[in-house]
Amino acid sequence: MTPSEKLKVFKEVTRGYPKYLEHIRKIDDQLKLLQIKMENVHSVSFDQEISVPSFSDRPMIEMIEQKSLLEDERNKYRDLIGWINEVIDSFESPAIKALVWATYIQGNSLTSIADKCLISKDNLYKIRKKHLDRVLNEDTMHKLKVIQQNISLKLAK
Repeated sequence: MTPSEKLKVFKEVTRGYPKYLEHIRKIDDQLKLLQIKMENVHSVSFDQEISVPSFSDRPMIEMIEQKSLLEDERNKYRDLIGWINEVIDSFESPAIKALVWATYIQGNSLTSIADKCLISKDNLYKIRKKHLDRVLNEDTMHKLKVIQQNISLKLAK
């Protein structure tokens, strides 16, 4: 994968950061509601012989399955956020961390940042690109690929 392809992938993944957080919040709300519903259902008896769940047991089983799916989906977004944070944290310079965060996560333009810092936009672009090229190595991109494959496998279930 070329450096420009890596940068494009990084840009696509980081643009979703606010959406990932929102999805996690929604899933947490759904899990809270589900937990309340589950507390109001009678528990399944494990003393009886194993058989097909009765009609009264099915709501609990369905809720457990739904809870598992929601937790898997939440973990998918957490993994993506974790990868983004890991990449940004790998920069040694706090200024570079702030620059990458401001441009990719917050969506601020390089022009506005350059104007505030009294630096040319081209210099900021070169600095950001140089540091991202260094950090977005094969190992880092492989970690993202594994996360995305795990997401695909979870969605296929």
